[in-house]
Amino acid sequence: MSDQDARATPATANADEFLDQSRLPRSRPNSTCHRVALSETLDGTAIAVPAGLIHGTNEGPRIWIQAGLHGDEVCGVAAAHRILASGLPRLLRGTVVVVPVVNVLAFSTRSRTSPLDGQDGNRVWGVRALQPTEQHSHTIGYLSAYWDLVRSFEPTAIIDLHDGGPSFEVAPHALYVTGTEESALRARELARTSRMPYSLAVGMEGGTTFDHGARLASIPSVTLEAGGSTPPTGTTVTRLYRAVRSVLAACGTMRAKASEAASVPIAFDRTSWERASRAGLLTLLVRLGNEVHEGQLVAHVVDIFGNIVEEVPAPMAGTVFAVRRSPVVDVGDQVVKVAS
Repeated sequence: MSDQDARATPATANADEFLDQSRLPRSRPNSTCHRVALSETLDGTAIAVPAGLIHGTNEGPRIWIQAGLHGDEVCGVAAAHRILASGLPRLLRGTVVVVPVVNVLAFSTRSRTSPLDGQDGNRVWGVRALQPTEQHSHTIGYLSAYWDLVRSFEPTAIIDLHDGGPSFEVAPHALYVTGTEESALRARELARTSRMPYSLAVGMEGGTTFDHGARLASIPSVTLEAGGSTPPTGTTVTRLYRAVRSVLAACGTMRAKASEAASVPIAFDRTSWERASRAGLLTLLVRLGNEVHEGQLVAHVVDIFGNIVEEVPAPMAGTVFAVRRSPVVDVGDQVVKVAS
């Protein structure tokens, strides 16, 4: 069976069967696609996560790559498709799992959150998703089963792919959770070698993203934000794909091309959102990458008659890191994010 045939006819497996496949001795480089059953809906319909399994030429690191934790972010999905179709098996050492869509129900409804309980799949990690006794929602139950699959794979590192979705335009960056442990220092190094123009360090306290969950499990994890928004452009998909290749090279999974030498990103460790205090139509006065000073006017909101009802200031001095894409805002909506 060719690699293309394997992708076109994915096999169905339970978690144990998939993990057994990931550990099989390889006779040659190969790529296969699977659907791994993890949960079910109220009527008993199985919910299966799609997973591509790539075996390289020799034994080596075990890398887990995922996208679609937010169902409305499709740039990572497109980058995952490119990884699966790129012929990586001939270039790799070790084993790579590629999950194009983690949050399959949110993806099926083209929404950021689960249609069953409205929970954000990237805001339930940290302590809660690591303790199955606290499964008080479908999202936490499903992601706990997914996390069991990830941990049982015993990954050397995890790469989580994101973009701004339909609501925001985000500066391209690599994000990691800080710490003094070996896994945290390794995550920082992966972010620095990602070829993204920016890196963002976030603290552990109070964090509930997937990277915080990985940090608790002592697994190096880096989030690659493609930049831009939905729908993705060829530029953002290519940027994300190249960043993945750079991280794979840093993990010792493949060789970096001479043209893919990593440049040190501009590092940030603090961000702040400014939110709208009035509802209406939004006009942005800044762009991604602009330097602003604290209190600088970055947007204004007009009412239904066109009267300015709010002038939105920069929350601090720094670089414009994300901006709202929708021209309509409600009270409390995020407008501009500044990083320093």
